[in-house]
Amino acid sequence: QNILLAAAVANSGKLMKPYVVDHVESFDGKTLSSNEPVKLKRVMSKDEAIKSGAECMFIERYPDHAEDIRYFLFLLLNHK
Repeated sequence: QNILLAAAVANSGKLMKPYVVDHVESFDGKTLSSNEPVKLKRVMSKDEAIKSGAECMFIERYPDHAEDIRYFLFLLLNHK
């Protein structure tokens, strides 16, 4: 679940169907089958994804400034 959440943050809030193999080729190089990205649903807005990603990145690096980072992100995302 944590990996899916991190992937949704990286995909601007969209939960994508996970897959391991991009495509399968025959021995002579012909593509036998391929996978395309499939959006399952939006689990958060793009702004929420940006905020979550930034929080994880900056708060991990600067834990003593967590409250300041959250306030800055609030101002940044709510600026009109």
